[in-house]
Amino acid sequence: MSGRWLAYARVAGVVGVLICAGALFGWLAGWPWQVYTGKGLQSLRPTAALCFGLVSLGVVWRAFRCQGPAGLWLPLSAVLLAGVTIVEHLIGAETGLHRLLVQDRYDGHGLNLRMPIHSAVGVALLGLSLVAGAARSDGSHPWWSRLAAALAVAAVAMAYITSVGMLLDTRWEGSPLSDFASLSLPAATLIVLLGIASIALRAERTPLLAAFAPSSAASRFFRAVLPLALLFPVLTGWLRLAGQRAGWYGDELGAAWMVLMSTLLFVGVAFVSTRWISRFESALKASHATLEQRVEERTAQLAEAMERVRESEERFRFMAEAAPALIWMTDADGDCSYVNSTWLQYTGHALAEELGQGWMDNNVHPADRERVLRTWLQSTEARRTFRLEYRLRRHDGQYRWIVSHGTPRIEGAGRFAGYVGTCADIHDAKSTALALQASREQLASIVDSATIAIISLDASHRIVLFNAAAEKIFQVSAARMLSRTLDVLLPERFRTGDEAVLQAFERSAANAGQKEGAPQLWGLRANGEEFPLEVSISRVDSDGVRLVTVVLRDMSEVYALEAERRARAAAEEASRAKSLFLSHLSHELRTPLNAVIGFSQLLLATAPQNNPKSNQHQYAGYILQAGQHLLAMINDLLDLSRIEAGQTQLQMRAVDLGASVQHSLQLVAPQAQSAGVTVQVSSRDDAGTPLVLADEARLRQVLVNLLSNAIKYNRPHGHVEVDVSRYDEDDLAVEVRDTGFGMSPEQLDNLFTPFSRLGREHSDIEGTGIGLSLSKRLIEMMGGRIEVRSTPEQGSTFTAVLKAAPASPDAAG
Repeated sequence: MSGRWLAYARVAGVVGVLICAGALFGWLAGWPWQVYTGKGLQSLRPTAALCFGLVSLGVVWRAFRCQGPAGLWLPLSAVLLAGVTIVEHLIGAETGLHRLLVQDRYDGHGLNLRMPIHSAVGVALLGLSLVAGAARSDGSHPWWSRLAAALAVAAVAMAYITSVGMLLDTRWEGSPLSDFASLSLPAATLIVLLGIASIALRAERTPLLAAFAPSSAASRFFRAVLPLALLFPVLTGWLRLAGQRAGWYGDELGAAWMVLMSTLLFVGVAFVSTRWISRFESALKASHATLEQRVEERTAQLAEAMERVRESEERFRFMAEAAPALIWMTDADGDCSYVNSTWLQYTGHALAEELGQGWMDNNVHPADRERVLRTWLQSTEARRTFRLEYRLRRHDGQYRWIVSHGTPRIEGAGRFAGYVGTCADIHDAKSTALALQASREQLASIVDSATIAIISLDASHRIVLFNAAAEKIFQVSAARMLSRTLDVLLPERFRTGDEAVLQAFERSAANAGQKEGAPQLWGLRANGEEFPLEVSISRVDSDGVRLVTVVLRDMSEVYALEAERRARAAAEEASRAKSLFLSHLSHELRTPLNAVIGFSQLLLATAPQNNPKSNQHQYAGYILQAGQHLLAMINDLLDLSRIEAGQTQLQMRAVDLGASVQHSLQLVAPQAQSAGVTVQVSSRDDAGTPLVLADEARLRQVLVNLLSNAIKYNRPHGHVEVDVSRYDEDDLAVEVRDTGFGMSPEQLDNLFTPFSRLGREHSDIEGTGIGLSLSKRLIEMMGGRIEVRSTPEQGSTFTAVLKAAPASPDAAG
């Protein structure tokens, strides 16, 4: 839509809304001038003001490009109200529609408030014009635009005719409409304004408004003649009627006067048209002459420019053909339009094969083709220079690396004409660079995968390489260490300057083979921890540039292992000495102990038992009990010593676990009876015949120890439960539960420590703290384990788990 016509439509719509709003407000307020009935000056009647207001709102809605259905429903509502009024006039009925606004406040004034039929017809035509325009606003059906324009023109024509009739004071005698009043000035003004606005809303699709185009000579002539065409007939008609009414002449002379004035009008129009056409022809001839002269000048200039271009092309071709480089050229679409002879000799192809996209399909390596095409298209679209490296097929079939440079060709007026470029063979240099890059990557991979720290320094002793092992050893990232000096990796006492640090490294490297004594050099981790280092250093002078590479090895584990080896050797030596001592001690103690036990047994046999005056029998019992306890302790010590020395031999075979438990119970029965502790034994059905792979004597030793402890550390009149069951598919278990005082988590941590009695050292319960430790080691030597659960003040449960043996002893081996 033309901006000028759109602005007119907006102004016309807003003016219409203001006029109608003022009229309606006046009728509702009862202003006196609203009921003035002078000729042509009466105000819009209420219904007319409402209908014209709806049409004006429709124009405003369309002109300001508002969205929604209101652009269609506003004019359609006006059409419906106008239609009802027209029907009222035609059938002579009155619906009282006009009374809905003003009720009966004007009944005493003798006014006819119904909208005149001329106004109703004008509203209907304008409303239908807007409806037709809104129905197909996208222009897909141009006849809707023509219909909208025709309806608007009809409304304007009716307003023009009725306004002229009002001005000339004529009536339509004999017409069915002669009884109705003519259009008032506000109504006629609104119809003209809104009719032209309706046409202006579709200016781009209305040929009628093309005559007002400012750039056309014909339109300027049309605009000059239009006022005469509109006003001259009105003037001649008024002169005729005025002369006849004044009696100056009759109808015949009046008609002749009209003919004369019309003839003068058309003669004047013809004369003006001739002058305009003559003027335009003269201007056209002058333009043609000037144009011909300019064409000749341009032709000469073009011929001269073509000659210069031809000479330039000849020079270019001469240089291109003589050049050793591969030269190419493309058009604006990116298709190859020229390659020089060097290119053809290099590729071994004919010129026709290389033009268009043939140069790429025939020559570029398949692996590079997509990359080359993508860069080519992006550069062509952006009109920028480019550089490409790719493999080009030579005439002998070998793909060789080339570098291609392309520059946009810009012709006159900035028009992009394509690219011109060169290619150079860089295969040898590229191969060398690729080999060097591969070597560097391999070296970098070796350096990064090395388990020792590798650090390189430049001539100013700044770190330029810090590998992954160095990051791990010193616990600092390479990014933080680059460009820093090496002394930050050493403790403060070793920081004596860059060169002094390197000399210290060299001295340390010279002593790297010495494993004895303290380390020569120490490193410093990021967390402040110091650790021993083994150093190797290499100095290289390359092209006058001094490079230093330092290889560092964290010796913490080496020194720790060495210390552990020495400690283990010392411990083994101490263990051998202990075993030797215990062996001699047991030999020296067993002989007198056996004599003591033997003589005490003899005294018990000969001493009177029922003599109240003699305590000989009681004392002999004490001696025997003490001797047996001491002998058992010595035996336990010897067993533990042999196990630690690896001198204990087990006789592994299939053992009946239930029988071993029963035998062990018999041995501890007197102890349980003396302590008042009840012992109960159960065996689950899933255990079957409980055969385990064990040394029978050592198994009974373990069971006796577990049962004895459960009795000793129980409460008075407590209980001990022994349960034999299958632990899992491969193991059997003996579970010993007591109702004693239990153990805390801290006591459980030291439960199997030799000679630890868990705070019972000063109690009256006998024990050495060796039994559980010995039992645990014996069970583990038989391939089993001991598990413990304990709750303070509730008791403890010891579970000995052993490997199940086959049912047949022979199968057990």
